[in-house]
Amino acid sequence: MAVDVSNPDLDEAVDNRGVRSEHCLRSMMLCLLTSLLLFDQAAAQQPDVTGAKIIWYGTFQVVRTVKSQAADSNSAARDIKEVQIAPPKINSDQIKIIPSTNFGFGYTLIGAPESAIVTVKHVRKVPAPGIRDRTGQRSFSAATEISARINSTDLFVGGQINDIPNFPPGVWTLQVWFKDKLLVEKDFTLLPQ
Repeated sequence: MAVDVSNPDLDEAVDNRGVRSEHCLRSMMLCLLTSLLLFDQAAAQQPDVTGAKIIWYGTFQVVRTVKSQAADSNSAARDIKEVQIAPPKINSDQIKIIPSTNFGFGYTLIGAPESAIVTVKHVRKVPAPGIRDRTGQRSFSAATEISARINSTDLFVGGQINDIPNFPPGVWTLQVWFKDKLLVEKDFTLLPQ
């Protein structure tokens, strides 16, 4: 004798649980795929600098300086100094120590997306005995962060020979950094008059 152990109510509950489980799994997969796509789009929109190329180097002239104020992301006003320069006609890394002489190099940032604005750091390294800072302490390096546009050809880093006694001759190094990556550097030999 056969016994019928089927229960239509139980069978329907098992089937619904399977459908609910499949629906839940599909929803989780859809959420995961959506998250991955959004993360991929966010990563694609983040500017990345892969290098820098020196365009010119040597002494240059400041043609025009424009000072203005701009609001940053926190809506705080900050001074902006835009400098237009005339690069050297002939590249040279040998610089005579003459007061008010500007020296440095022009460069372009390589990266993507094209024309994105990024923050780079300019570092200036000074030979011994260094230069006294505003507090009277000897300083052997200085760093400045600037906003720069990828693929722009008007970027430059430089220094000015000040009219101070015993301005240190020797090898001065100028560098451009993006995050923790050194993009480019150039040594200049400053020679006494």
